[in-house]
Amino acid sequence: MLAVFVLALLLGFSGGRNETQYRDRVRFSDLYLEMRRVLRILEPVLKPSVAAENKIDTDPVVQGLAGLITRGILSQLPDGSWNEEAFVTRGEALFYFGQMLQSLESSVVFPPMMLEITTDYADIFSEHWLYGFLPKLAGTGALSSFKAGRLNPDAILQAAELRNIGSAIIDYLGSNLLILKYDGNDARLYAKGALQELNVTEWSYSFNRRDWYQIGKDGELLPEFNAGRLGSVLFKHPSYREAGPIMLKEKIASIGMIKLQRNYADFNSSRVFTKKNDSTPDSEEERARIRSRLAQIRERLESRPAADRPKAIERHAAAGDNVAATLDVSGGSDRPAIKTAYLNENSVAAGPGEETYEQHSRAEGSVTYEGRVVDALSSEALKGAVVIISARQYTADDHGKFSFAAAPNSIVDLTAYSEGYEALKIRHRAGYRAGPLTLTLKPVFISCAGQVTSFVDDRPVARALVKIGNRATRTSSDGRFALKGVKPGFHQISVFARDYMEAHEISHIGADTAQEINMRLRPMYSDSAVFADSYQN
Repeated sequence: MLAVFVLALLLGFSGGRNETQYRDRVRFSDLYLEMRRVLRILEPVLKPSVAAENKIDTDPVVQGLAGLITRGILSQLPDGSWNEEAFVTRGEALFYFGQMLQSLESSVVFPPMMLEITTDYADIFSEHWLYGFLPKLAGTGALSSFKAGRLNPDAILQAAELRNIGSAIIDYLGSNLLILKYDGNDARLYAKGALQELNVTEWSYSFNRRDWYQIGKDGELLPEFNAGRLGSVLFKHPSYREAGPIMLKEKIASIGMIKLQRNYADFNSSRVFTKKNDSTPDSEEERARIRSRLAQIRERLESRPAADRPKAIERHAAAGDNVAATLDVSGGSDRPAIKTAYLNENSVAAGPGEETYEQHSRAEGSVTYEGRVVDALSSEALKGAVVIISARQYTADDHGKFSFAAAPNSIVDLTAYSEGYEALKIRHRAGYRAGPLTLTLKPVFISCAGQVTSFVDDRPVARALVKIGNRATRTSSDGRFALKGVKPGFHQISVFARDYMEAHEISHIGADTAQEINMRLRPMYSDSAVFADSYQN
């Protein structure tokens, strides 16, 4: 009887393992869903034309993948189906994602630096149809779930492997990264930006947080190792949180990547914020200074010929529209700018926070105009902000400045955005105002919510610790959680709970309040390796 009982137990465990592995096998329908997730999350860094192309209506099975179909990456079978119920092999999945990665290289707003890592799989020869796609996939980290030695391209792809491939591409193309390449002797640092170029020479590095050294012109740095022949490198930048560490072993070639997080301003200490909420009236001395300055401006304006005076702002808004105007006396130009705050978005002449007065130049052909992108609360320049004008992209320099060419009096559609800020979209008449065009972007903070459940039976997991960026909370009895004050963008979501394996996922958190962040935790069984084998970070 004992032998029969043991045999039954073994068959039971084997059956459960086979059922789990069968459930984790990936079909083409799952592959399409993962590719759609990648494109949806990367939408903020894709060119507008590419993002719009992916939204073209198509077969529901491949909805959201119209751009890949147009480029011939995905295609129907001769019978008109998408083969969605068939299982996907590792080789097929990597082939499709390899082609997708090649397409995304030219589809993002800022062309990425693609890192290529030579693979040494014994079953993938140089003549193999998959060989050419592997170096760039390895450079993104998409092959980290496949063990070295043999790739087994004909094996059925598992769900965890599929998720790892998609998340690696999202993390690489959608994030600001530091990449440290060590060849066993020399080390070199590369900086990859998602929406703007990052200057690697602005970074400094340290092995002990005490002595910091500047990165060389070409990104070179000098490794240091302790008695155990190990080195731990940290990186620092004024605009980013401290990054690292990356572990190095002496004489052992390696490559390490770190996702960067910006240092966002503390707006509670902003002089603009403080002034706005300061109920203390101005002193008489301050009032006299303001009156004197306004009198100087008025006298200067009246001394000019009528043709050179800025025209008054015309108000054609309907009843109830609010248009406010104030003089900006802080600029260095002799001509004062009239700041306008238009609450009527249909205005063609101006948008929120623009500096505006009449442009009288009548030069023929295109004229170069200057602009500046600043923070709406602190008025600080937004370095690297992206401005799109009539399908042409411009990037703000270190002082938030950019320039563009347009025919005088032509109407141009302008979009400005930067990480962690609301996008600004206005219609602007070129030459309508003299001086630089100032675009003010408003920083945003959002709330996000979701639920943590068990992978096995979908039961809520209470008291689980959920971390998003530098914010954390615990789930309630129904497994739900909510976090406030999160900046939109890419974040690592980490969940920890007793008796469960920890879970990590890179996800894009947008401004959509309806977005749900649902995480599923796998229980930690000591008598079965099923979950440990199939789970991938």
